[in-house]
Amino acid sequence: MTRQLVTVEPTTSIWTALALMRSHDIRHLLVVDDAGALAGVLSNRDYRVVLDRANAQGVVQGIRDITVHEIMTRAPKVLTADAESPLSSLGELMILKNVGAVPIVDAQQRPIGIVTQKDVLRELLRFHRAEPGSPPLP
Repeated sequence: MTRQLVTVEPTTSIWTALALMRSHDIRHLLVVDDAGALAGVLSNRDYRVVLDRANAQGVVQGIRDITVHEIMTRAPKVLTADAESPLSSLGELMILKNVGAVPIVDAQQRPIGIVTQKDVLRELLRFHRAEPGSPPLP
């Protein structure tokens, strides 16, 4: 689980959010409300919605004014888990629901971490390398 979270508010522009995602090399950005509770998740997939707004010339009217709230996946549609959830269950959930990350939240729905596909793969690799007699990975 990644505990160093990058978050934005729903009113953040999609351009500011994209710059944060690029500078932190992440594909999922947690969106929190004024109380710090999870309001949604902005993923690189959500930016496709912006392209759907393009006219025949490829211009998106009002593109500079689009906020994260307009394109993010909103809670309660966001799949979340608590800190005690087994990694194998989170990996299975990601596969079954076709999501790339699961925010980890506390009892008040405030994000305390996020588990991404990269986290699951990293743990799988660590486990594989720890197995006695396991062949080296290519």
